[in-house]
Amino acid sequence: MANTVSIGTLLSTDARIKKLSSTGSTAVGRALVTQTAPSFKELSVQLGDNSPFIVCADFASKFPRSGQTCVAAKRLFVQDGMYQDFVKKLPEAVEKSKVGCLAQ
Repeated sequence: MANTVSIGTLLSTDARIKKLSSTGSTAVGRALVTQTAPSFKELSVQLGDNSPFIVCADFASKFPRSGQTCVAAKRLFVQDGMYQDFVKKLPEAVEKSKVGCLAQ
């Protein structure tokens, strides 16, 4: 979105807005903190990055919201000695997951 920066600036500096909530990158979070600080506007941020996901022999996990959460694994480090088994089992686990509305 070409207007993202200008929209963020508008929202974070408008005196009528008392609280701002954002999900984004660390860079976006820094910008919002800088922009909201002069007015002491309340700010809630959920900042994402590429946190590693370490897979050990006793690994157990789930795929909440089809993996579209801030804690979804983006990089995997697999324990020595179990890589081949992990590569085989991960696709099997993914295929078992249900996609779509769980209410159906």
